[in-house]
Amino acid sequence: MEIEELLELQKRENNNYIVLMYLSVLTFIVLPFGNISLPLILWINNKNRIRGVASHGKDILNFQLTWSILFYLLFVLLLIPQDYTNNTNFSGFLEFKGLIPIWLSLGLINSVYAVLGSYLVKRGKKIYPIAIPFLRNS
Repeated sequence: MEIEELLELQKRENNNYIVLMYLSVLTFIVLPFGNISLPLILWINNKNRIRGVASHGKDILNFQLTWSILFYLLFVLLLIPQDYTNNTNFSGFLEFKGLIPIWLSLGLINSVYAVLGSYLVKRGKKIYPIAIPFLRNS
């Protein structure tokens, strides 16, 4: 028996912890970057102790990092002036009132994936779709 197999045997099963990881993403509603920091803390603390935490945690963090980049990139686009010749007109690339529905849509999508992911993990499935693979599954 190899060392990896022995380590895997020592891990315990705890789907409720993985559900908590998925739902911890919802902290973005109250704390900026809470959708990354809390799942990261949960992942680091138990990735070697609970079966499935390493894989699900990487999927959650990859999606949340991708989502955060898109979310905050829209804010940066708001600050870019449309008219470079007229410095007094500092209206951004996207009008603020046009940005609010996009932000709300991104927040809703993130919330739906968090809740749906927590529901499906109980059934042994993964949910997170396309994301930049910052953390790769080995």
